[in-house]
Amino acid sequence: MPQSRLDLVRTLEGVGSLLVDGRETPVRYSIKIFQEMLRDGTGREVPGLRSAAGQLFDLRPTDTARAIGHTVQLTLQNGQRSEVILTDATGAFQVSGSIG
Repeated sequence: MPQSRLDLVRTLEGVGSLLVDGRETPVRYSIKIFQEMLRDGTGREVPGLRSAAGQLFDLRPTDTARAIGHTVQLTLQNGQRSEVILTDATGAFQVSGSIG
């Protein structure tokens, strides 16, 4: 019996902005939020950590090159902000901390 699993609990999509080197750039984004579910000693499932990862679209190559591996601020369409770490030139990122 598996000890844990990862459930997709929410997907956020929209048009926001990415703050790179003090300059805001409009981007499209898709963020998937996952909830880890663990089994306790009795076999019941209990929630573990949440994690989020996503994809940015319409990035300028210069912004991508400067942001890879660095923490930058993504502002979502609804005004919420999140610190993200761009992981590669395709616009993939990991959310660092909470969305809010």
